[in-house]
Amino acid sequence: MVKKGLAALIIAALLALLIFLIIQISDSGSNQPEYTIFNTRAHGASAFYDTLEYLGFPVDLSFFKLTENETIQHTQIILAPDSAYYNSDDLDSIMAWVAKGGRLIFLDSGFFSDIDYYLAEDYDTPMELVGGFILYKFQLGEILSGNVESVVNQNLKEDTSRAEVVAAVISAWGAEKVLFNEYYHGFQQNPTLWKVLPPVVKLAAWQLILAAAAVIWALGKRFGKPVPYYEETEREENEYLVALSRLYLKTGTGDATIGSFFNRFIRESAKFFRCPVSQTNKNIVELWRASEVPDEGLLLETLKAKGDFSLKSKAGRAKFLRQIANLQKLTEHVRRIYNER
Repeated sequence: MVKKGLAALIIAALLALLIFLIIQISDSGSNQPEYTIFNTRAHGASAFYDTLEYLGFPVDLSFFKLTENETIQHTQIILAPDSAYYNSDDLDSIMAWVAKGGRLIFLDSGFFSDIDYYLAEDYDTPMELVGGFILYKFQLGEILSGNVESVVNQNLKEDTSRAEVVAAVISAWGAEKVLFNEYYHGFQQNPTLWKVLPPVVKLAAWQLILAAAAVIWALGKRFGKPVPYYEETEREENEYLVALSRLYLKTGTGDATIGSFFNRFIRESAKFFRCPVSQTNKNIVELWRASEVPDEGLLLETLKAKGDFSLKSKAGRAKFLRQIANLQKLTEHVRRIYNER
C-alpha cells in the first residue's frame, strides 16, 4: 500500500510539473521582443515565419551579426532592428555584405528604412517599386526595403497581399537558406543552447528527463528479478494505418480522410520541390518528372484513383484502403529523399 501511494504521488507530481511547463511555454511567446519570430502577439513575426516554412521556404534563424564575411548564398531578413543592439557601424557592415552579392530583406518600423536613408544620395543605385516596397540593386547584391507592419501577426490576419510580395521576391532569389536574423533584437551570438532551443524541444527535453527518471525508478524495483520471455508476434505491414482507415470507414468520413492524407502528401512535396503548396498541387506530375523522383507509376495510379471509390461495396472499401496506403508511401518517400539531400 505504501509503495502504491508513493507511486501515485510521484505520478501526480510529474503531471503537475508537466502542466506548469506547458503553461510557461504558452506564455513565453507573448513576452518576447516585438518584430521577432518568437513573439506570437500582434507585433510579432511568428506567423510570417511559420507561413514561409509551411510554403516550403528553407527558413532558419541566425543569432550572428551580419558582416561581409557571411556567406552570400543565404538570404537574410532583418525586421525593425532594436537600437540597443544596432547602430550605424552595423549598417555599414550589412551594406558591405550586400555589396559582395548578398540579398537582404530589411523592413523597418518607419515610413522609410535606414536602407532608404543610406542610399538616398546614391543616385547611381538602380531601384524599382515592387508592391509597396523598394527593390534596390546595390553593387552585386539586392535589398528589399519597406515597412515591417506588412508582415506582423495582426496585419497578416487582415491582409496578406504585401507579405506575398516579400515571399515572391524571396522565391525569385532562390537562396539555399532564408535566415531571420535575431541578433539585432538582443539574441546575441553564442547564446546558451537552452535559450536557442524552440519551446517544443524544451518541452520534449523535460519530458525525456521525467520519463528517464520514471524508468530508472521502475527498473530499480525489478532489479535482480528474472525477466519472462514473451514470444514475438509478427505484425501485419501498415497494421496501424489499416486499422485507422477502417475506423474512418465506419464513421463515414472516407472523402475527408483521403483529402487529409493527400494534403499532407502535397505539403511534403512542396517542401521537397521548394514550391508553394498551390503550385505543387497543380503541377505535381510535372515537378515529379522534372526532378526524376522514382515511383512515378504509383503517383499516377494514386492521382487517377483519387476519390474514385464507393464505400458501400467491398471492392470500393479495398480501393479506399489501398489509396490511403499509397498516399502514405508517397509521403514517406518524398520526406526520406528530402532528408537525404
